[in-house]
Amino acid sequence: MLFQTKLRESFLFRKYEGKYLILGLLLVVAIAAIGCSGGADTTNDAGVDTVISDEGADPPASDAITSDSDNAGSVSPFGVAEHFNTLATISTQASELGFRSIRLAGPQAIAWDRVTQDGWTNDGLYTELTAAGYELSVVVLGNNPVATGTLTEYARFITELVERYDGDGIDDASGSPRIAIIEIDNEPDLYEGPQEQTPWHGEISETGDYAIVLQTAYTAAKAASPDVKVAIAGMAFNVDYYGAIFAALHGETAFDLFNFHYYSTEEKYFQAGVPMINGTDLVPSLTEVHNLLTENGYTEIPIIATETATYSGTSFLGQGGALPEQSEREQAISLVRRYIYAATRGVNRLFWFQPLGVGGTALVNGTQRKLAYYAYMRMVDELDGVDFAGAEIVCDGNNDVYVHRLMKGGDPVWVLWRDGDETLGTTDVTIAVGDTGPLRLITSVPSGSVGGDLDPSSYASLFTERVITPVTGEVSITVGAVPLYLLP
Repeated sequence: MLFQTKLRESFLFRKYEGKYLILGLLLVVAIAAIGCSGGADTTNDAGVDTVISDEGADPPASDAITSDSDNAGSVSPFGVAEHFNTLATISTQASELGFRSIRLAGPQAIAWDRVTQDGWTNDGLYTELTAAGYELSVVVLGNNPVATGTLTEYARFITELVERYDGDGIDDASGSPRIAIIEIDNEPDLYEGPQEQTPWHGEISETGDYAIVLQTAYTAAKAASPDVKVAIAGMAFNVDYYGAIFAALHGETAFDLFNFHYYSTEEKYFQAGVPMINGTDLVPSLTEVHNLLTENGYTEIPIIATETATYSGTSFLGQGGALPEQSEREQAISLVRRYIYAATRGVNRLFWFQPLGVGGTALVNGTQRKLAYYAYMRMVDELDGVDFAGAEIVCDGNNDVYVHRLMKGGDPVWVLWRDGDETLGTTDVTIAVGDTGPLRLITSVPSGSVGGDLDPSSYASLFTERVITPVTGEVSITVGAVPLYLLP
């Protein structure tokens, strides 16, 4: 990330990689305990002033920013769902934000009828993104070949698609582009009746057809390349719809990844959602998704969220204004919370919806970077290479406090916050950190209310940071709404 290196050349960062084994209960008690009961509330807006510190201590030595290849073996949750025609159109933002996965839909999806009529029109884009090192997840649309009696032809289409984009050098598209994940359709549960966009959308009576198509696609894809991951269509909101799909599958393996979409107002991050288009159905919580998989025998299936976001302003897409108004700060705080909350609870990839668009979910406002843009940058800087699968949730909302202990290159990293908005003030939290030496405590969101007021060239100074030294293996930290990073 050359732009990042230049932009932050005066600032110290560490990049690590590694694997974390979950500690046993006794070890957790010994070195990773936390006072979840918290302490007296304060009104410290910064959330980092009341800490045990040793102002004479020198910061630990820092390594240079590592290249992308240094963490290539880890599964990164940092993805985006964006529409664009060439990488050049988003090259600056891609370098700054540091996301590793890109989810392609809309014009960049693969639609059977479009391929039949116009050929494989996205080869150039897929090749460019593969060469740049991005993992690709692509929506595959094929209508309802069960209803049209074209299931055999559909299977051949899937086989050709996977072989074309498996990057093995055999029958590949020019440049050997690679698609890591194929999503079989998108949000089939979203519309019904007059709003139904394609066969089976919204109609539970047709979920049996979708189950057959999914199984057919899975079998054909794996025959072409065992390495490709097949994701079930992204769930918009209807748990019963997907329960019906699972019932039709009878426990058979037909997908590698469960895929759902999660949009919400800023204070909710995978705990509950907001009403969908019909005004009544709520986006399911992550707990509901886990329960759905467990009840149907798919407990071991990994979860991805190929669309997630909250907004600034009064709408997700920038049209109308029916939702409660949210500030840039609220969007930024929610962004960090939802990535950490989901990634530490079984969601291994999250794709922020249209971060470079013109709607409320965007991380930019025209040519200006919003606060959430900088928050995304810092999140990747501090947590890229972390083993989220081995995360320890030290405090899970006790007294509205969340504390997560992660491992990065053999060193512990904590991410913590107090639930609620900034008007609720702060609380004191004590963490047993063991013999770690001095630690850095860093805010995840810049000060200020609007990102456009900030100077991008001063990126390093936008976040409050201080060094604290543990006393008898513990640190006491004043925690507020803004998530904090605590790390060597």
